[in-house]
Amino acid sequence: MGAVTRQDGSEPILICNGIASEKIYQQDPTMRSDDGVAINALYTTYGFVNAAKAATVPIFGFHAKLYTTLQFTASGSGNAQIRILPNVINPRYPYTIPGGVNLSDPAFDDYFRPLNIRGNRCFIEFSTNAVGSYFNLSKILLSGKAHPWSSLNATGGGSLGIA
Repeated sequence: MGAVTRQDGSEPILICNGIASEKIYQQDPTMRSDDGVAINALYTTYGFVNAAKAATVPIFGFHAKLYTTLQFTASGSGNAQIRILPNVINPRYPYTIPGGVNLSDPAFDDYFRPLNIRGNRCFIEFSTNAVGSYFNLSKILLSGKAHPWSSLNATGGGSLGIA
């Protein structure tokens, strides 16, 4: 890797690939593939809603919540897959938004998706994995309330039960 001075005076950083193909690469933010192969994109949020936030908005309660609406603003190209991950990053039963979301650039309005997910917290995962696909996520709102009939895990939590 090194900065190379070109005839036009620019000094891009060029990177050798290290696999004996003698190719030299330059990062280009407008490229949507890596030599014709998809550049996989993945972003996972923090766990909505933590205890400190629940204390400021009493409707959330301190225990299990029922998440009912996902609202977000995203622009891009291709289809974004969205998964809701209750309680942990690698849950036993994640929820995937059916069909994902077909993106456009620019985005003229927010996307809304109905949910019915129980959890103490929920992580939201956005991803793309096709040539030419990308996303720019600028806002996420997750609506919910204290779970109306099951605020505590009946099995005592941990790895017990299915929740």
